[in-house]
Amino acid sequence: MLALYGPTPVAAVAFPLLGFCISAMYSIIFSTALNTVLDHPGALSGILCSGIFGGALFPFLVGFIADLTSLRAAYMIVFFALGYIAYVAIQSKPLIGNRLSVMGDP
Repeated sequence: MLALYGPTPVAAVAFPLLGFCISAMYSIIFSTALNTVLDHPGALSGILCSGIFGGALFPFLVGFIADLTSLRAAYMIVFFALGYIAYVAIQSKPLIGNRLSVMGDP
């Protein structure tokens, strides 16, 4: 939201940070998804790799909507994608739980 609606100096920092965070999300989603299935992880891996298409589809949609309306309105579509990612993250039931470890903790 700060990148789209913040002042120029804030947006100049927020857009690169947003891009970095979104680029790191694919590997996190991939590992979380593989950690939630016990049977046929290879098939799930193939399905997730087909999700790369989303990386090509969303910029096209943003550009198309920007041509029809404005760039600021078009970037709102990214919020839908991030909302779906948040939903999947909240609903996932990992087989192996993560925990914070303390120095010296075995």
